[in-house]
Amino acid sequence: MRVQEIVTPQHHHKRYVVVDESGDLIVPVVRYLKYLDAIGRARNTLRSYAQSLSLYFTYLTQQDLNYQEATLDDLGGFVLWLK
Repeated sequence: MRVQEIVTPQHHHKRYVVVDESGDLIVPVVRYLKYLDAIGRARNTLRSYAQSLSLYFTYLTQQDLNYQEATLDDLGGFVLWLK
């Protein structure tokens, strides 16, 4: 997973998306970042969330977990993985 900076075609604003190794968008992350942008969050906030979610989805992929089925124990494992 990696964070990709994009420029919006309409207003030429910098925004962030998360893509996997093959370059495909991680749709739940993109939707969440788009929501944060729509409610006026700062660009640095969007970048920070994108970076953090990229790490989280990397962990989920390595552990072969679905984000919709992640448990509290999985979140604990993620925190340990970050260390």
